[in-house]
Amino acid sequence: MELNSSKDSGRRKRLALQVGSVVVALLLFLVALRSVDAEELRSAMSDAAYGWVIPLVVVALASHLIRAWRWNGIIAGMTHRVPGRPPTLGESFGALMVGYMINYVVPRLGEVARAGAVSRRTGLPFAALVGTVAAERVLDMVTLLLALMSVAWILRTQLLQIADAVLGAIDSPTAFVLSALALLFAAILIFLLLLRLARRDRGSFVSRLARSFLDGFAAISKTPRRWLLAVQTILIWACYWTMAWIPLRMLRITAVYGVGSMDAWSIMNIGALGVVVPLPGGIGSYHLITIETLVVLFGVHPASAASYAVLTHGIQFVAYIIVGALSLALLGLSLRGALASGGGAAAASDGGERPAH
Repeated sequence: MELNSSKDSGRRKRLALQVGSVVVALLLFLVALRSVDAEELRSAMSDAAYGWVIPLVVVALASHLIRAWRWNGIIAGMTHRVPGRPPTLGESFGALMVGYMINYVVPRLGEVARAGAVSRRTGLPFAALVGTVAAERVLDMVTLLLALMSVAWILRTQLLQIADAVLGAIDSPTAFVLSALALLFAAILIFLLLLRLARRDRGSFVSRLARSFLDGFAAISKTPRRWLLAVQTILIWACYWTMAWIPLRMLRITAVYGVGSMDAWSIMNIGALGVVVPLPGGIGSYHLITIETLVVLFGVHPASAASYAVLTHGIQFVAYIIVGALSLALLGLSLRGALASGGGAAAASDGGERPAH
C-alpha cells in the first residue's frame, strides 16, 4: 500500500513538473513576442524565401545523422564488456529522432527514451546506454563552452559597448582573457562539485545525476578512435552553423541588416543557451534569447527577429515530429512504447543502477 502511494506521489510530481514546464514555455514565448506587432510579423514571414526550407531540413537531418554516428562510436567503447550487439547507424538515428520528438512533449525524457529504444533493439544494458548519452552531453557542453568563448571574442565590440556603462572602458584583449579565465574557472568548479556530489548519498537524485556525467567522461576516455569524436563534433557544429545562416538568407536579414556568416555563428551559440533550458523543445526560452540577441546585438527589427526565431524553431519542430513518427514505425515501437522506454530508464536510475563502463 505504501509502495503504491509512493508511486502515485511520484507520478503526480512528474505530471506537475511537465505541466509547469509547458506553462513556463508558453509564458516565455509570450514575453518573447511582447514587443512584436502581429501584422509586421505576418508580413515578415510571408516575404520569406521558402525555397530555403528544403536545404535547411537536409542540413538539420545531416547533423543528427552525424550525431548518431558519433553516438555509435561512444557505444563501441563499452559493447565488448556488456551483453548485446552494437546498434546500426539507422537504429541509432531513428532512436535519436524519436528522442527529439519526445523532448517536445516532456523535456529531457527523450534523452533516456532513445537509450531505451536502442536497448530494446540490441539487448544492450539500458543503464550503460544512458551513460553514453551522458557522454554525448559532456562533449556538447565542452564544445558549447569553447564556442561561447569564441563568441565573446567575435562580439567583443558590441558586448563591451553594453557593459561599458557598468564596468567602464576595458580593452578587448583584457576582456577576452578575463572571459576565458572566468569560463575555465567555472568549468573546474563544476567538475569538482560533480565529484563531491557523486561521493555523497549514492541513492539521491543529485548524486545519480552527478555520477551520470562523470560516467560520461569515463565513456569518452574508453572510446576507440577518440580523434574521430573530435571530427564528428566539428561536423555537427558546422551543420548547426549552416542551420543558423540559412534562415538569415531566407528572411533577407543578411541583405537588409548585413548579418553575415560569422554573426550566424554567434546567434547559433547564444541561441543554444535557450535550448539547454529544460523546457519542451526549448520553446519560449529559445525564442526569447534569439530575438533579444538579434535586436540588441545586431539591430534587427523585432518583427524580423521574431520571424527568424519562429521559423527556425517551427520548421525543425515539424521536421522532427514527422521523422520521429516515421522512426517509431521503422523501429517497431509505438509512442506509448517509446515513452515507456524513457520511463523505464528513469526508473532504473531511481533504483540506483549505475551505468556500466
